[in-house]
Amino acid sequence: MLLAPRQGAASTAQWYAAPVRHSNHREKRMATRPQQPKDPLLANAIEAIENGIEDFTEGRPQRVSSALRNLCAGVLLLLKEKLRQLSPPGTDGALIFKKLVPKPVGGAVVFVGKGKSTVDLEDIRERLEPLGFNVEWQRIFRLRDLRNDVEHHRSVHPHTTMQEAIANTFVVVVRILEQLGLEPAHELSEKTWAEMLAQAETFKALEDECRKSIDRVIGVPDEAQETLRVWRCCPECSSELIQAIGTEYADLAFVCRACGARSELPGVLEKALEGEYAGDAYEAAKDGDEPPLAVCPNCCSETFVVASDVCLVCGEGRSYENCNLCGNSLSVEEQDFDGLCSYCHHRMTKDD
Repeated sequence: MLLAPRQGAASTAQWYAAPVRHSNHREKRMATRPQQPKDPLLANAIEAIENGIEDFTEGRPQRVSSALRNLCAGVLLLLKEKLRQLSPPGTDGALIFKKLVPKPVGGAVVFVGKGKSTVDLEDIRERLEPLGFNVEWQRIFRLRDLRNDVEHHRSVHPHTTMQEAIANTFVVVVRILEQLGLEPAHELSEKTWAEMLAQAETFKALEDECRKSIDRVIGVPDEAQETLRVWRCCPECSSELIQAIGTEYADLAFVCRACGARSELPGVLEKALEGEYAGDAYEAAKDGDEPPLAVCPNCCSETFVVASDVCLVCGEGRSYENCNLCGNSLSVEEQDFDGLCSYCHHRMTKDD
């Protein structure tokens, strides 16, 4: 059973609502269906997720970091297990390794892993997407951001933030396990499954309130629709539980239902775009290309989307598209040169 698909950019995935099974039902199933030994990657993933939920249920603030680390690690290990399964036969799970090298096998050439370094989240996404693996990546990146935020910036997160982390983990784990051909309620312990269901439902109620406040906003530019409705998050704690104050896009402010911080539109959009374009920014940096985002020459917010040639805060595009001397296309950074590219501007100022 798969989660119901998203209904438009503004809609969140429907929550998996299978009933929690009682232990006597579980015992009957186990008696009739032999349990196959799990691959080490899968076994470690399940263990990490269950440890994360156990850390959360202890209710001690000191266990928050441990809970987030375990949940994030569990999700990454599940994704690596999918890569292992998709690896060609005889390559020892080559796709989970960061470095691949050719190796002759039986008159053919295959790529195998070299070294011990395995792929990170960006690498995983880059390899799984072309293979038709569908998962809500924004939830995984959000979970990673929450983990990083706890480890590097905030020692204690509110209870609501942990509910969000569990809710995101819940949705992602269900999707990945089902695409691995496994039933989540069988793989996770009954205690873990019940806790994840309970926290996900509580979080869903708050998420619906925040989503409805966004849906009431008028005057949202087309280019900002998905950014605001799917990728919005609190600049302070990275939670997506931010509620819009007001209904006019240009005058929007936000309050976070997780940490209570108040934010203005530029800050929220900067954080949202950072998540939305994380993959493109990674590829651009790796290939030496122009970054997908830039600082707007008009309002100075880092919300200028290069591909769309528009700032999502003020709505302005480039004032100059081409150099007045050589005709080359001008980047966002070259807008301060009054219609000249950096090379022609350098020549003109040098001649002066």
